[in-house]
Amino acid sequence: MELGPLELGRHLLLLGIIVFTTNASKVVDVRGKTLSRDTDKGMAYARFKAHKFSLLNITNIGSDYVLKGSECGLACVNMPSCFSFNLASFSDIVNGKILCELLPSDRYNNSAKHVGSKLFQHYSILSPCISWPCQNNGTCVALYEKNSYMCVCAKGFTGKYCETGMERVLAPHFL
Repeated sequence: MELGPLELGRHLLLLGIIVFTTNASKVVDVRGKTLSRDTDKGMAYARFKAHKFSLLNITNIGSDYVLKGSECGLACVNMPSCFSFNLASFSDIVNGKILCELLPSDRYNNSAKHVGSKLFQHYSILSPCISWPCQNNGTCVALYEKNSYMCVCAKGFTGKYCETGMERVLAPHFL
C-alpha cells in the first residue's frame, strides 16, 4: 500500500534502508540505535520522527522531487551531512512529484528555526535530545552514532545536565 505524504506525517517513519554489499546476509546488531551509516557493515539506516505541518527553515544541502517520502529518507541516510529533511505536503501539479529538501541539522539543534507550515512535513532523526534533557538554557547536542548526547552549558552552569550553578567567588576586599 502506497502512503502519501500526509499519511506519512501521521506516523513515526521507520526506515530500514539497507545498502547491500557482497556480504548481504550478515546480521548486524543495532542495539536500539537511531542512526547508522556503517557502510563497511553493508547497512545504513535511520529512524525518523515526523513533525506534522512544520518545517526546519534553514539552508538545505540539496533538494529534488521524489515519487514517495521514503526516497527522501533514503537520500538523507546516504548523505553523511544530512540529519533531517522537509517533505512537501502535496505533490507538484506539473510533475506529480513531491519536493524533498535535505538538511544539515535537526530541530533539536535549531529549535528557533522549526516553524509551522501548511506546505511541509519535517522529519528529524529520532534524537536522544527528544526529552530536552539540558537545563538552565543548556543546548543538547545529539551524538547520533553513539545514541547519546551531551549538554553544552550556558555561562555560569555546569554538570551533565547543566544542573549546577557556579557561584562566583569574590576576592576579599582589603582596606
